[in-house]
This record gives sequence, C-alpha cells and structure tokens, in this order.
Amino acid sequence: PPPSTTTSSSSISTLLPKQHTISPAWSCAFSSNGKYLAICYGEPNTRIVIYSTCDWSVWHTLEGGHDRTIRSIDFSPAISHSTNTANNLLLASGSFDGTVCIWEYFPNNTTLEEEESGGGGRSGGEWEITAQLEGHENEVKKVKWNKTGSLLASCGRDKSVWVWECLLPSSSSMDGGGGEVEFECVAVLQEHEGDVKDLCFTRSHGYWGAGDEILFSASYDNTIKLWAEDDDGEWFCATTLSPTTIHTSTIWSIATTPAGVRLVSASADCTCAVWKFYTPMECAESNQEDVDDGNNSGGGNGLWKCIGKLPQFHKRAVYSVDCAPSRAGHGRIVSGGGDDSICIYKEVAAHDGSGSSGDDENVNSSSTSSNQTKFVLD
Repeated sequence: PPPSTTTSSSSISTLLPKQHTISPAWSCAFSSNGKYLAICYGEPNTRIVIYSTCDWSVWHTLEGGHDRTIRSIDFSPAISHSTNTANNLLLASGSFDGTVCIWEYFPNNTTLEEEESGGGGRSGGEWEITAQLEGHENEVKKVKWNKTGSLLASCGRDKSVWVWECLLPSSSSMDGGGGEVEFECVAVLQEHEGDVKDLCFTRSHGYWGAGDEILFSASYDNTIKLWAEDDDGEWFCATTLSPTTIHTSTIWSIATTPAGVRLVSASADCTCAVWKFYTPMECAESNQEDVDDGNNSGGGNGLWKCIGKLPQFHKRAVYSVDCAPSRAGHGRIVSGGGDDSICIYKEVAAHDGSGSSGDDENVNSSSTSSNQTKFVLD
C-alpha cells in the first residue's frame, strides 16, 4: 500500500476444540490445496484436529498412534493412490514418544474431490495410520516433507536427523493400484552436538551435491547444517553455517524463500538473520572469498552468507519463522516469539523505504549487493 495507507489484521476465526483449555497446541499445518488445517495437541489430550477451511468446522479428530505430546505435523504435497482413489491426503506427525506416524485419509468409495463437492469434505471417509517410523531415541521435534512428497525428514532431541523415502503404491491397472504407502530410511545424520530443532528442504540449484534438493537443519548447538546427496544417493554434511557472531543463542527455527536462495534463521537471542546464496560466479565477480569464516559457508559449491538481520522487535526468544509464498507478496517474512507477538516484515527498496522491490530470487543474477533492499515491519 502507499506510505499514507495504514492496514490492520483481525482474526477471522478462533478455533477452540473440546478440552482446549488443558492441552497446548504445538504445531499447525495447511494441506497443499489449502482446504484443510491440522493442529496437533500435547498431553493430557494428545490428538490432531483437522478443520475444513471453507467454514472452519472440525472435519476429523485423530487420536491414538502416539503415547505422548505430538510436537510437529506436516501434510504431504504428494498424492497417494491406495485403493484406486485419487487425492488421498497424507499427514506426518512427530511425537515426544520418539515416533513418527503417517496418517492417510481413505474416502468411502469415491475420491476426495467428489466428497468435497458433495459436502465440504465431511462425508464418511476415515483416517488410518498406515506407517509408524521408529529410530529416534527420544523426542521428535520436527517432521518436514520435501516439495514433491518423495522424502520426509525428522529430527529430535537425540541430536540426529533422519531422512525417509516415501514409496507410494502404483495406480496402474497392471498391479491393481492397491497396497500401502511404504517408507525406507535412507540416511541417519548425526553431526549436530545438540538437539535438532528445525528442518527445511530447498533447491540445490545444481551447486550442492548431485541431487535436486538440499536439507537444512538448525540445532541447540547454535549451528545450521546443509545436507546434500552425493552421486551414490548418500547424504552428507556439505557445509556448516556457524553464526557465532550472528546469533548468540539457540537457533529455534529456519525457513527458505520460495526460490531457495535465501534462508532466514530465528534465535533465542530475539533476532532473525537473513542468509543469501551466492553462486561461484557471483563470488568471483564481487571478489568475495568462497570460504567459511563463521558468517558464511561454502567451498567450490558457492557461498551462503549472512547479509543482515531483520529489525529487532521481539523482546523474547523467536521460536518460529516462515517466508511467504510468491502469491502472498515477495520478500514477506513472519516471525513468532515468546513475547506473545507476531511480526510481519516486507522487503523494500533501500533508497526510498516504501515501494516493495521484491525478493531477488534469481540465483543466476550477477548482482551480489546486500544494500539494494532492506526489511521493514509491514
């Protein structure tokens, strides 16, 4: 909006399921089609409540599977073809009991799209646990799918990151299209020295490892690690961002922008830092050393460098951060803190401080200046 225009936000709905007063809500996630919102709760009434976003009514309540608090949930963007029905939903949940459950929705003799068109998605289908993934020694802190739903990552208090491959049943007529979703552990990554708090997949851009995607993990040890696949499909730590001069305490949350060339980290030191990826060519053109000096990390793959911090408005630890998709406005970032506040930032042109310049999402851009734009409270 123009500088003279003021905007405000208000709650469109307050979701208060039964027993809400005695069970904390730990995590929430939208389905990839935006039609459902899932919220997971802790003890003593551990459960997952799924709402239909068309009217914010409770669609399904999922109970069982976990013995302790459900800490994290995430909808898969993939489609399961079990029982020859398209558009089945998959939901992963990670718990303090050390397990990850995979929940799958089975429409009754129809497709999910037909159910939605016939009654807002609230006909007689059922959710079932089709897989339970074990391996973590104790509390699972985060579960996260990649963009295709082919990989699921989990991390926890045992200082490890697990990567699981999701194998969906075939829908071809040759095999009947039946079967269950299967998971295979393809990596156990154990280089962190503290609890692993958060995870996020993003594009490799062809510069990190042999795969199309890389995985970031943030830890209580105050580091961010970048994991990549080699030619044999083995995951390895490609580089470590050790922001000792950037963050002075635990990194609680990380998120990448849609194009995957920026990373935002949120810390218990009340700040959020912005990191940018520079290709080897960009490093050479700007005379930046492609080495690890604590504030940046790279090698022959390019360079991840901290280009600054968001304006500090939080008074207590920042526990969550996310980057808006393109349709919500380039350069917008949201953060939530222990001070009961949510901050929304936007990126603007540095020379005027008003017009939005957009997030420089072109990884092949020759421009490496971090002074062209700045972030302000939206």
